[in-house]
Amino acid sequence: MNATIATTPVSRRLLIKGAGAAGLSLTLGQTALLRTLAAESETVQDIVNIASTAEALAVTLLGGAIDSAKQGHYNQKIPDAVISILVAARSSEQYHLDYLLGAGAKPLTQTFTVPDPKLLSDYDTLFGTIVQLESAFIAAYGAAMRQFTALKQPELVKVAYQVGTVEAEHRVLANYALGTRPANNRSFEQAKFTKVSEAADALTKLGFIGGDGTRVAYPGPGDVEKSAVTETTPGGPKVDCWAATDMPVTGSGTAAKLPAGDLGFAPMAGILGLFGLGAAAAGARLRRREAPALIDHEER
Repeated sequence: MNATIATTPVSRRLLIKGAGAAGLSLTLGQTALLRTLAAESETVQDIVNIASTAEALAVTLLGGAIDSAKQGHYNQKIPDAVISILVAARSSEQYHLDYLLGAGAKPLTQTFTVPDPKLLSDYDTLFGTIVQLESAFIAAYGAAMRQFTALKQPELVKVAYQVGTVEAEHRVLANYALGTRPANNRSFEQAKFTKVSEAADALTKLGFIGGDGTRVAYPGPGDVEKSAVTETTPGGPKVDCWAATDMPVTGSGTAAKLPAGDLGFAPMAGILGLFGLGAAAAGARLRRREAPALIDHEER
């Protein structure tokens, strides 16, 4: 199996335009950091491998949904404005994947399965599934934050936060399209997973990886319209404070005093520690199944 998914290259000019020279420098530093940690820690390599697999799955399924919507295959018309949202979501997922691949990620598979054919024909099934998958993705990046916290790598915690919050935007928009509940129906995000490998297990159990459904190959039908979004690389102020993680914390729920003064990342790191987020996670195990691709990209 070719573990590395080929993606559309992002030019240096586009990166500089989207993030600025300083942002580009920071991004390159982050990817170098991920590469170094991945080489030293099986856990970190597992994190980026699983995350890149989930992002490739999202790009592929959204490609199928967009193609079906444009051809009018759904039992309820998907408005053009909503199709545009799906296009932008797919673009975001591709940029997430690009970043992870640049950091040395090796997706566990590039062939996925559609467990329910109604995903490409039934409006409620599509958006209900997007809500379900985005919830898993958000929780996975939350688990990655826990693991990067244990490694005392605030820059990587920040990147996981930046990706997870965008996944939350996708979910709220899918909730709105679904219309069966308030789109913003949570006050606090669910912490479903303690390690990223649990997200991979969830995708396998749901039938999107190694399932019995129709097989589809990354990236799915149609080109990814990467111009649909901005902020295409991680950026923002560099996080270099980790003082709060040096204080003793327990899982007993007893309140701890956070250090005064710095209002940057350190207080949040201490809060994470209070909830027992310092435990290292084990590596992921995911069965790899090869299957012929449903979509012949040369014929599209």
